[in-house]
Amino acid sequence: MNAHKPILPAMLPTLFLAASFFGGTGAAQAASVVASEPVGFVKATIPAASVQAPARIGMGLPFTRPSVYFGQIVTAGGSSLKAQAPNWTGAQFAKTPHFVKIRSGAGAGRTFLISANTGDTLSVDAEGQSLDGLAPPETTFEIFPAHTLESTFGGVSTPVRLQTGATEAEADVVRMLGGTQWSSYFHDGTSWRKTGSKDVQNNVVIRPEQGVFLVSKSNRGLDVPLGGVVSVKPELTPIPGTGDAFVAMRFPLANTLAGLQIQGLPGWKTAAAASQADKVMLWNGASWNIYYHTGANWEQVGSFANQNTAPVPVGGAFLLRRVGSTGASLLPSAVPFAYP
Repeated sequence: MNAHKPILPAMLPTLFLAASFFGGTGAAQAASVVASEPVGFVKATIPAASVQAPARIGMGLPFTRPSVYFGQIVTAGGSSLKAQAPNWTGAQFAKTPHFVKIRSGAGAGRTFLISANTGDTLSVDAEGQSLDGLAPPETTFEIFPAHTLESTFGGVSTPVRLQTGATEAEADVVRMLGGTQWSSYFHDGTSWRKTGSKDVQNNVVIRPEQGVFLVSKSNRGLDVPLGGVVSVKPELTPIPGTGDAFVAMRFPLANTLAGLQIQGLPGWKTAAAASQADKVMLWNGASWNIYYHTGANWEQVGSFANQNTAPVPVGGAFLLRRVGSTGASLLPSAVPFAYP
């Protein structure tokens, strides 16, 4: 079994407050803006394993990297938004992966990967949705660097935290679900690689809402530290209307099946029989525990007991499997703590 342990006691509200200051007129700075962001850490512990008997863990990254810009939206539409006098440098946020997160107004909590920028406009991957309506008065946003394979698990600038190897069979593997396909990544001692490709994968993005599945073969066991900035704003997680999605916990606190409020998603299919219902699947270290909502309570396949309080651990992730077909939706996650 794996464990996710807070490094700082009780997480929020005892998180260390690290001040991030932005001022002046530099291209990466918002004029006259000062912000303090709480930061924290958790540790994912993976037991010793082997090539023949690997250990597996589902995990999420409930932190972001520190923001590099805070600003106000002037207009937004389609797949772009214009900021109020930011004085950016062209391609500043596209040379390495960055996200923009809407902090207030319509769409607060939505996060988009930046694909390009000019001196005052961001182009984003809008995930098939329009940014129309995201710019009423006082709509604010922030920009922060994306988590990548290298920034999370090590690489060129920091030691690799996982076992390396010339092939996927020898190395630890990070598996990520995109659409209907799982992709496998490993570090060959020089760079991150994708199974079946010769291209360097160091900058592969791990989205804030994206869970990853780690397959470890290390005979010494692993402690994988996860840390960064804790959101003090509600989060919105995009959920597909059909198929699978591996979803990360958005805040560094444990939760329960009922507390996640997944059953409230538009089009979420409840049923008295698991075969007819949408499902939440939690990895227990050896296999998937499968849960479904009856319309009244959560139950586990193979048991009729109420599972509303089934725990979802800190730094964890859960697999959603939708049997129906409905439109994509957004899962809201309220801030689970008081913040001044």
